[in-house]
Amino acid sequence: MDSHALATQIIAQYGTTDVKHLAKQAGVKVVLQRWHPATYGEFDRKTKTIFINLNSPIPTQEILAHELGHYFVDLEAPNLDKDTHEKAAKAFAAVFISQVSDF
Repeated sequence: MDSHALATQIIAQYGTTDVKHLAKQAGVKVVLQRWHPATYGEFDRKTKTIFINLNSPIPTQEILAHELGHYFVDLEAPNLDKDTHEKAAKAFAAVFISQVSDF
């Protein structure tokens, strides 16, 4: 799976590198919550919802980019093993983070 190519394709398709706007355009609900920072974010594919932990030490935009990576990677390659899926989401998010200076 080429996550860089997928991210570039998504940017072209949706015409944005703004992850908040991308989530809205893709119909992905984003919920901001606070919980003990065992995880920074979660994607629930059944409800098409991303949960972002406001207690995390990294910016919410970066978490959202990563969780959107899970969403789009899952659409492209739904049968990836957990480790490969995680690496793909991380690589997907890196494209958005590198293209936006205000992360």
